[in-house]
Amino acid sequence: MLNFTENAIARVQHYLKVQAQQGVTAVRVAGTVREPKLWLARPDDLEATDHIFRVDDFDVFIDTVSAEQLKGATVDFMED
Repeated sequence: MLNFTENAIARVQHYLKVQAQQGVTAVRVAGTVREPKLWLARPDDLEATDHIFRVDDFDVFIDTVSAEQLKGATVDFMED
């Protein structure tokens, strides 16, 4: 579905660790190539129609429409 760079994986893992006490264990990705969005998620944020896949040691939730729009996209993290 989506590709994550090593840098993106490391940043997601960092934020998941910081938010672990709030029950955050996954990320949700949505949107389009022009306007992608990524945010932290809890297991109970998973919708029945979501696709779920594993990246390294965390789950990624993505709705059906976004999955089609973002198919093959790469998630990266950049500081500016």
